Amino acid sequence: MSFKTVSKKPLIAVVLIALMVTSVSYSQKKATDKNKFNSEIIAVIGPEKVTYEILEKAYQKNMNRKGTELYKVPKDSILDFLKLYSNYRLKVLDAKDRGFDKDSAVAADIQQNRKLLAETFFFEKKLIDPWIEKMLQYRNNEYKIAIMVFSLPPAPLTDTTETYRKAKACLDLIKKGEIFEKVAQDSSDDPETGKKGGEVSSWITAGNVQRPIENAILSLKVGQFYPDLIKTRYGYFIVKLLAQEPRKYVKGQHILFTFNQDEDSSLVKKRAESTLEKIKKGEDFAKLAKEFSGDPNTAKNGGIMEDFYSRSTGFEKTNSRLVPQFEDALFKLKDGEISGLVETNYGLHIIKRLSTKDFNKDEEIKALKMIYKKSYYDEDKKEFFDSLLISYNYKVNDDNLNKFISYLDTNKTNLDKEWIKNVPSEIYKEPLFELAGIKTSIGDFVRMLGSNSDLRGLGLNKQGMSKAINKIINPMVFNEATKNLEKDYPEFAGLMQEFHDGILLFKVEQLEVWDKLKIDTLIARQYWDSTKTRYRTKPSYDISEIYVLTDSLANDMYNQLQNGANFDELATQHTQRKGAREKKGYMGVISDENNDLVKAIKESNAKEGSILKPVKYEKGYSVIRFNKFLPVRQKTFEEALSDFAPQVQDLVQKKLLADWLKRTQEKFKVSIDDKKLEKIIKELKKK
Repeated sequence: MSFKTVSKKPLIAVVLIALMVTSVSYSQKKATDKNKFNSEIIAVIGPEKVTYEILEKAYQKNMNRKGTELYKVPKDSILDFLKLYSNYRLKVLDAKDRGFDKDSAVAADIQQNRKLLAETFFFEKKLIDPWIEKMLQYRNNEYKIAIMVFSLPPAPLTDTTETYRKAKACLDLIKKGEIFEKVAQDSSDDPETGKKGGEVSSWITAGNVQRPIENAILSLKVGQFYPDLIKTRYGYFIVKLLAQEPRKYVKGQHILFTFNQDEDSSLVKKRAESTLEKIKKGEDFAKLAKEFSGDPNTAKNGGIMEDFYSRSTGFEKTNSRLVPQFEDALFKLKDGEISGLVETNYGLHIIKRLSTKDFNKDEEIKALKMIYKKSYYDEDKKEFFDSLLISYNYKVNDDNLNKFISYLDTNKTNLDKEWIKNVPSEIYKEPLFELAGIKTSIGDFVRMLGSNSDLRGLGLNKQGMSKAINKIINPMVFNEATKNLEKDYPEFAGLMQEFHDGILLFKVEQLEVWDKLKIDTLIARQYWDSTKTRYRTKPSYDISEIYVLTDSLANDMYNQLQNGANFDELATQHTQRKGAREKKGYMGVISDENNDLVKAIKESNAKEGSILKPVKYEKGYSVIRFNKFLPVRQKTFEEALSDFAPQVQDLVQKKLLADWLKRTQEKFKVSIDDKKLEKIIKELKKK
């Protein structure tokens, strides 16, 4: 929760703020000299004591400075933040003092939104975080593999026996000592890898292949093949690990000499060799790249590639891949080394490896989270949920369910007003399903079907009633699984406390500031008196108009006016603009200098009272009378009010807030130990 003024927004904003911090956790710090200062009290706000540790965590979270150690922040900035934090806590304390924390509406808000917060947090901890932690270890490396693919028959064929037999026979051959590469060439259904002995041209790392294949690869040592067939929805696979190397990002630079139909390839090669010799003699690589390279994307940058590159994930920002020959040559070099001529489909390259770096852990976590949610989350969530059903001894009494359905009209839904009329009351006490020792009777089930809108419109058959039971069971299982979240995870308890305080802050600030926020005329006048010279009118034109749809009628009106006809009378009789006849064609004051009528007045240097020739305007033609020019002047208070109303509102808001905080500070005393804070900062800087 920000400690700045909370804007008047729906409560969902508070929920979103709380959700954004579900992933924020504070790791246990190592036992260092700093720990002895963590419990030192820096400030007292009413009954609350603010320790150095509390202040540091609050600063890191609210100032978006995760990982920043507080003693490294300028003292003045710390004190400014501490003031913000104190004001935030004062507001919350005031809300509690008024009893808002015991308000049934607050309790309802928290209970209603806890499920949203708990579900996100729970599955982060149970599914997402463990998977990411595991994958991060494996993403330290990248892997070169060989595969054999045995494709399943195309739909509608469903018999996979022959595919299995073929795959099993190949696996048995390599178990008996047959060379993997030879079997792959002879038998794999993938021609691209088969012709290369099964070798996959791209390197891979954890998270970018199908899970069954990935699990097999990560269990192998270099040179080993997986001893079992790996089944996926695409077919059977046999996998061998060819190489494993540390995963790095590399920055490259190159000069490309392209082959084309207008030039003999031998001449291209000679030009490339000549350039390579110049580089070896010390000429500047970047200068030669700008002069000779046929790659327009990198030549302008002296041949330097736009981004760092990983063999297993591609370019850092785009994930696009280099061709294998180029990639192999780049990674065989050491930083600063230059290759010989490397041929690819694009031509001949001279490649220089500039630098190497490790991958960024935060970026890896972000990428892995996207992979997991896209590929595995739904499947794992269902599997995890099923395991919870087993652990909570979930069971449905099928006999009682069938008995209940036997009294229903299976051709109808529970939207029918009399859908339950034939069910005898004596079976209402019969148990229908049980979860975690809690039994739900047929009568309970009927009441749920009648009161829960999510259960309306279901078929009165086995499928419909089973669906209803599942809809009832799902939240029950989740509530059971998360009932001790606050106890099991202190950070979730902190999150819920933060959410709770956010609701209190919203309610009390609404009462003290937003409900009272009105334009104060006295403050507005005072503001106007000190700033009125800022507010000026625009040059304006007072105009009357006769608007018609044809140029012939417009010219006729103009000619009549030139011969002495009365403008107001003609406008009353002929103008075709809606509502204008009653006003004798009067359009009012126009200050927009881009308006076509204003442009016509300015271009013709018209004088006040003059009538202009017809002007094409909108979908018709206008004959206009230029009544009067209104020059720039200072606006009146009433005219300028809309211009400075936001500034006045801001002043009123600040005054309301300041008055409220002053009253709150009288109720809850605030003391800040400036000397102790300074001492801690000095001590930590020495260490």
